[in-house]
Amino acid sequence: MARLVTEAAGPDFKTNYTYDLVGRRTSMTDGQGTTSYAYDPADGSLTGLKYPDGTQISYEYNKQSRTGYVLTDASGASMHVQSKLDSLGRVTQMDISSGAGTANIQSLTGASAASGGSLDRMTFDYAPNGLLKGQSSSRGLSTRFSYNGLDLSGVTVEQGGTALHQFGYERDANKNIIGRTQNGTTDQFGYDPLNRIASEAAGEKNKTYGYDPNGNRSAEGSGKVFGMKNAEYTYDSVSRLTKVSGEGKEVGYSYNGDGLLYERTEGGKTTRYYYNEEAKLMAEAEVEGETPKITYVYVYDLSGQLWARQDKASGQLQYYQLNGHGDVVGLSDSTGKELNSYSYDIWGGPETVKETVPNVLRYAGEYWDDTTGLQYLRARWYDPGTARFMGEDTYQGEMSDPRSLNGYAYVANNPLIYIDPSGHYFETLDYQELRILLNEARVKSSSSKNQDYQLYKDFIRKRYDFSSVFGGANQYNYLYDLLTGTSGYKNSAGKSDWARGQLLSAYQKWTDAEVLGIAAMGMIGNTGGKSVKGRTTGFTKISFKTDLFNRYQKHVFSTDHIKDGIMKLGKDKQSIFSSITGKIGSVDPSKLKQGSNQMHTKINGYDVTIRFYVENGAVINVNTFMGTADRVIGNLIK
Repeated sequence: MARLVTEAAGPDFKTNYTYDLVGRRTSMTDGQGTTSYAYDPADGSLTGLKYPDGTQISYEYNKQSRTGYVLTDASGASMHVQSKLDSLGRVTQMDISSGAGTANIQSLTGASAASGGSLDRMTFDYAPNGLLKGQSSSRGLSTRFSYNGLDLSGVTVEQGGTALHQFGYERDANKNIIGRTQNGTTDQFGYDPLNRIASEAAGEKNKTYGYDPNGNRSAEGSGKVFGMKNAEYTYDSVSRLTKVSGEGKEVGYSYNGDGLLYERTEGGKTTRYYYNEEAKLMAEAEVEGETPKITYVYVYDLSGQLWARQDKASGQLQYYQLNGHGDVVGLSDSTGKELNSYSYDIWGGPETVKETVPNVLRYAGEYWDDTTGLQYLRARWYDPGTARFMGEDTYQGEMSDPRSLNGYAYVANNPLIYIDPSGHYFETLDYQELRILLNEARVKSSSSKNQDYQLYKDFIRKRYDFSSVFGGANQYNYLYDLLTGTSGYKNSAGKSDWARGQLLSAYQKWTDAEVLGIAAMGMIGNTGGKSVKGRTTGFTKISFKTDLFNRYQKHVFSTDHIKDGIMKLGKDKQSIFSSITGKIGSVDPSKLKQGSNQMHTKINGYDVTIRFYVENGAVINVNTFMGTADRVIGNLIK
């Protein structure tokens, strides 16, 4: 029996949702009509969405994974994206074609373009560590990626072997980008102790940035206007931006029941937007009267990476060119001809724009409104001129992370390495990769007997060190099984979503805490805030907080660390811990810095990585890993 739930976003907005017996949404009815959702009765996979105007998305699967999708408009015209996967579930080939004939979202076999021609074939190849090494189109456009360890260090976009764009990135020990080269132009960047951008040197253009105690940007770069000057903003009862007016222009916005931008109206022209279940923009349409006409359909791979769009007027593909931050820097047609080109300041404001065709996906690959000079990030609109959101975040910040307490600041004031697609919280590249892997695991590990179940479970635990995140493996195992629907407890789609959120949130907090130097007990004051006083670098002596062994042995001797062979370092845990602290004690104190430090050394003939936190000359937290870690947290001691 279906379950009906009514939610009131405000006095003027009510949305009805229906759910099936296992908690999956089957419909959403809002002011625009009813959106319906269909699932495979065998394994519960989402097979399609149908929008109120008849446009729909249908999904294809093999025995284990989603392999593609078809977007079909109300007239029956469709675009089909079909992928081939390798044994590890990675996309190796993606075919894009157009056709006619409506797919049936109730069936798996219906998800195919009825007829039409091939638009392109894209191929993907990977480095030995699993990172994407290159992507190529049969039309001659290709993108190559290079890495320093696991960190992206270069991107080259070519057309027929000729370089169109070249980008290079240099990082410090905290993963901050300190050097960036864009098509031959090099910029240098500096950061404050909270990893916020503090300085920018680009040729003769040198900028400094300062912040008040609340995290508001107080120096340099504020006050730019990229759209209307002296604009007036109108909001609805739930603080959604509904109208921007100024300079004789007026732009109106409306939203669906999920709070996503549904239509934009300016000068009598209305554009409608279509999203998938993960709020990715899939298509846009011009609306005349009540009839929508699809203008563009967007092409993503299975990880959600944007590569192209189909121009419905010509039927051909147009190709996006991206830099390492995911910013759209170019758009070309199927012959390789450049259509559009863009460059940005570090906060996302447009510096140069050359367009021959309209395009709304810009900085960080997100929606940009040229008239208003604002970027749409789902929950909120962002103004790159002030580097602030237009409205306050409805998500409360974390007392343990002072960067999150300002409800208006954009990506913790570090726009070179973070993005914020939700408008609620910023994401690192590691976080984005983890989110993709968790989505894949949820599809592929639907049974504990599935061959991918243990493969994904072990790989994710080790790659993201979840034993350290949770102080052991039990909580990770519990959440992973709920995520994949393999738990001994009652499983449901709602619990799977909750577990996914818990894993992502725990990893994000742990990573931020390590970078900020507040990951462990004793590093956060009674009020929940940080307490860092005194000298920040070049100590004259080093000491150790009492009872370190009892407080942190569960991290050093976690289940994963023991499996990796940490007990080979000595005769017992106490002696091994003494060797670890001995190595730290042998370091020249002048090389240590306040906060997180990392060293690569040998104990009992084995390579090890030691991470520790220093507060006012005292070591108050220790963790150790076998081998040499690719990721550096804090100050790397050489």
